[in-house]
Amino acid sequence: MLQKKPTCGRARSLHVAKTDTHGMPGIPNGGTNAVGIGTAASMMKGSTNAMLPLALALLAACMAPCADAGAAFNVTRLIASQAKVTNITYGNSGESYAGSLPTEIGMLTDVKVVNLNEIALTGTLPTQLGSITKLSYGNGGCLGANALTGTIPTQLGRWSDYEHYFTVTANQLTGTMPTELGQLSKLTYGFGASSNQFSSALPTELGNLVQMTDGLWQIESGFTSTVPSEIGRLVNMNSNFWLYSNQFTGALPSELGNIVSMVTSFSVNNNAFSKAIPTQVGRLISIESGVRLDQNSFSQAIPTQLGNMVDITSVLYLKDNSFTSSMPTEFGRFSKLESGISWTLNSITGNLPSQLGMLTCVTESFNVHTSYVKGENSSTLPTEIGQLTGIASRLQIYGRHLTGPIPSELGRLTALGTYFSLYGNSFSGTLPSELGNLATMSSYFNLYGNTINGPLPSELGQLSNMYKYLYLYSNNLSGTLPTEIGNLVSMVSQLNLGYNSLSGVIPTELGDVVTLKAGLKLENNKLSGSIPTELGKFTKLAKYLKLQSNSLSSALPSELGNLASLNTFFGVNSNQLCSDVPTELAALSSSMTDWLVTTENSLGTVCGWIEDSRFPAAGSTTATALDYHGDNIYGTLPTQFGLLTDITSFSIWDNYLSGPIPTELGNLVESEEDFWMSRNSFTGQLPTQLGKLVAMSSSISVRDNDLSGTLPSQLGRLQLAAGLYLYGNKFTAVPTELGYMSEMQSEFSLYSNLLSSTVPTQLGNLVKMTSALRLSWNPMSGSVPSELGQLTDFRFTFRLDETSASGSMPTQLGQLVQMSSYFLFSKNSLSAAIPTQLGQLSQMSSYFYLYSNSFSGAVPSQLGQLSQMSSGLSLRSNLFSGALPSQSGQLSQMS
Repeated sequence: MLQKKPTCGRARSLHVAKTDTHGMPGIPNGGTNAVGIGTAASMMKGSTNAMLPLALALLAACMAPCADAGAAFNVTRLIASQAKVTNITYGNSGESYAGSLPTEIGMLTDVKVVNLNEIALTGTLPTQLGSITKLSYGNGGCLGANALTGTIPTQLGRWSDYEHYFTVTANQLTGTMPTELGQLSKLTYGFGASSNQFSSALPTELGNLVQMTDGLWQIESGFTSTVPSEIGRLVNMNSNFWLYSNQFTGALPSELGNIVSMVTSFSVNNNAFSKAIPTQVGRLISIESGVRLDQNSFSQAIPTQLGNMVDITSVLYLKDNSFTSSMPTEFGRFSKLESGISWTLNSITGNLPSQLGMLTCVTESFNVHTSYVKGENSSTLPTEIGQLTGIASRLQIYGRHLTGPIPSELGRLTALGTYFSLYGNSFSGTLPSELGNLATMSSYFNLYGNTINGPLPSELGQLSNMYKYLYLYSNNLSGTLPTEIGNLVSMVSQLNLGYNSLSGVIPTELGDVVTLKAGLKLENNKLSGSIPTELGKFTKLAKYLKLQSNSLSSALPSELGNLASLNTFFGVNSNQLCSDVPTELAALSSSMTDWLVTTENSLGTVCGWIEDSRFPAAGSTTATALDYHGDNIYGTLPTQFGLLTDITSFSIWDNYLSGPIPTELGNLVESEEDFWMSRNSFTGQLPTQLGKLVAMSSSISVRDNDLSGTLPSQLGRLQLAAGLYLYGNKFTAVPTELGYMSEMQSEFSLYSNLLSSTVPTQLGNLVKMTSALRLSWNPMSGSVPSELGQLTDFRFTFRLDETSASGSMPTQLGQLVQMSSYFLFSKNSLSAAIPTQLGQLSQMSSYFYLYSNSFSGAVPSQLGQLSQMSSGLSLRSNLFSGALPSQSGQLSQMS
């Protein structure tokens, strides 16, 4: 509370006069008591007033021309001049003396007014001031707002005839306040000693100032001990009883209730008063301004009699005490109260009275806070509080362990602009959507530390004027974050929704709150999905980005690297984040006080990968080749292998894997080296999605499994593949599109399947094949395509044995002149004559099998050209006729 500063000497004081155009002091208008400093001659004739120190200095200049007009008091010369000085008035002039009072001032015994306020006086008060005993009117005792030190002289008690205002406020006075000041019994206006450094009790003798009507100012002066009960004798006081901000202890005297004429304020706050507030304080029923009993140690029950002070218009503050009672229902009688009520940090019990809803004139604040309420004393918040529609600043009801729902009626407080604080209670139920009507809120919307459940109302997005703190953390809120949260575009300080059960994704609209500077806190929820790239628009964010302990997944967006102002806390740990930390974001770590990123995440692991002990390190973002062959792995192959899109080589052959091959493997589009899944127990069809591995330049092997069905035509897209190992399965048909694999070189193996279709003529397009065309041991029918004769680079292993091929053997096969071994067409149903052109395969050295067919006619003599054959030439079990040609004698291995 600000102290009212009475203006000293407004009617009778003489101030320094302005100089005229000739540079000499002018003479102000007025009578005897308004005489200015004129010429030296006028002063010598006995002017009744003098100014300090300029008047004294000018007088001294007249008597001693060498004197300096700005010199110190020269009281000796003034006395020698026989001038009769009655008014020493220099205060409040705006001038500065900056010196100490001379002891000789006590010789000016005719002085009736001493006004030395605010002129920068220093030093101690001379005891000789007590000799000026004729002080009797005006603001004669004004010594305030200087830099005076030391103690108050006891001699000032001789000013017993003084009857107006005494003040030594705002100095640096110390020691004990003299009891002799109680002799100023004619004081009628006020007594001020605030803002000093006394270290004593308040004298009981001040109770003698019974004629005083306005102002006992003893603020911030260091007074100790108890307040004398004699102060209750000041029954004529009608305003400004101020004892606040001292060190008073003990009980507040009940006698203070005798000051029933008090109209303005009664303030004893910020002391150490204890025990109960006297019920007699309730007798001060004429007080209109305010009552402050806060910041003490008052205990026990609040007197219901305080409710009799029905004319209070300003404040009723009871905060920071230790009351143990319930709030009196009589408080509802303060119908004229405008500024506010504050009852914080107490230990109250019982319910908040519904009668508080009658305080409809309150326009400033409504504060109730208790720290030590027991659970059994909890209560609900009266809906009638919603009637306080004039409150424009603060509604604070926190730490009181209120239970039940937050009344929707609070949405009627539409004038509320600064504080809406209900934190630290036990409110439950859902958050009323009506709170979105508090659209003028700007600073604190604070509901943390309750048990509020249910969704966050989208209507909170209407609080678009909020720029400081929106706190809803530590509740039980659930559901998704409304997109309307992005409407809080004025938010500068902090948005804190942490420690709830919010789920779903973080809305991209949140990124529209680009003004956010202090913090975004969404930690310890159940949020999922990816972190929106839009959060990278928080370029002003400087302190906190807390997203830890959720279920956020996917990769960290590189856009978070735009948060160059963030330097305190970046937390995304304890989520399901994956992939690598973007270099743009990692660059911020060096400037961060707390960088919580990797712990309890899957960073460094491909997104979506779930650790599988059978495949250690498979999900690493640095892995480019996976090799688990021969590791005795059982079970099915996880579909998540399809997430490893950077893999170039994939090898899991020679294990015990079963079940279908995941279609997701088609996502491994970077695979260009070996793709081997052979020698397992995979079943089902070969996924068509493998046709997407168009970068494959090595070989694909799924041999020796239990795969079935038609081979997917999409395999024909693998035009760069060098080998295709599909044997040892149960495939039933060969698509013609396989002929498009134009880079095939080393292996086209489909033997030991259930292929029943004809051999596609398009296989003749595999003109880069040099070895291993294997279609054996299949029930394939139809003729051997003549187009196979186009594979002129073939050198070994051309096998169509043990199929159901029929018809004649194409003469074009004689063009495979580079063949050296394994030309096998045995155990088929081939017929007609053996083409003579086969004699051109003169490079053959082993395994030329045509046995067990239905070849007829003569054995061609040209076969005698196969002179390099060292083993395995068999034509047996056919239908040949005629004699063997003489050239066949060269074929020693012929059977």
